[in-house]
Amino acid sequence: MNPWLDFSAEVATTSPNIAIARKSQFFTCNLLYGMKDK
Repeated sequence: MNPWLDFSAEVATTSPNIAIARKSQFFTCNLLYGMKDK
């Protein structure tokens, strides 16, 4: 269960532009978490 994915999917049905921005933010968070793990 990932709230990020649920929110992204919900936004994707509303506005593609917001979905793209949300995906970018999601990948940015993944990169930050990846650096934190190392």
